Amino acid sequence: MSFKKFLAILLTAILGILTITVSSPCEEGLMHFTDFKKIRAASKYAGRVTINGTDAADGEDEIGVFVSDGFGGEMLIGACVMGEIVGGYYFVAAYEDDSTTLEKDGAYDGEELIFKVWDKSEDKEYAVPPSFDYMFYEEDSEENPEWKLLEPLFPPVWENGTLIGFGFLNLAPPVNPGDINGSGHVDLKDIITVLQSLTGTDMEGRVYKDADIGEDGRIGMEEAVYVLQLVAEIE
Repeated sequence: MSFKKFLAILLTAILGILTITVSSPCEEGLMHFTDFKKIRAASKYAGRVTINGTDAADGEDEIGVFVSDGFGGEMLIGACVMGEIVGGYYFVAAYEDDSTTLEKDGAYDGEELIFKVWDKSEDKEYAVPPSFDYMFYEEDSEENPEWKLLEPLFPPVWENGTLIGFGFLNLAPPVNPGDINGSGHVDLKDIITVLQSLTGTDMEGRVYKDADIGEDGRIGMEEAVYVLQLVAEIE
């Protein structure tokens, strides 16, 4: 049996465990992404993670899954420690909203998921844009389709009723400098995003602060000028 087939079988079994359990062993050592509610229903994801091109550290770095809190902010709905079950892979459960409570405390069916990665060594948190430069699906078992995990929607959303979970959604933060909207490309759309952000104009997407130029976590005119110069050089 090839290692990839074995890994696919193992992950399928692990992901299936959450259909009968509420918590995951990957959640026990969490230090950064810690405040979320666990109920029975969860969408499950697994995959590899690189940070600045280097493999995330097993037993240290963490992956968190968020949704909108309904008030312009974000809510953590699941998290895990990297490599706690299978070395080199994350395994996370994103929990559903508890319908027995009045307040929102989890994901609604069909709601878009936001993935974040915490680099413990740098104590830095990265948001992962849903574009193929930073988040991509990898086939888990082409030669053995009976063990094939589900392919997630893109951008990923919370789906009710999944039994074995989604396979190998790999994450690769941070975003490139100047890629303000996280599209995977630095272009004039990033300047528009900056200006919309500065003027308070409604935007369709998100502003990724990891794309800042001065490494101060702020997006402003410095980034707009940088993108304009970069686009002019390309053209």
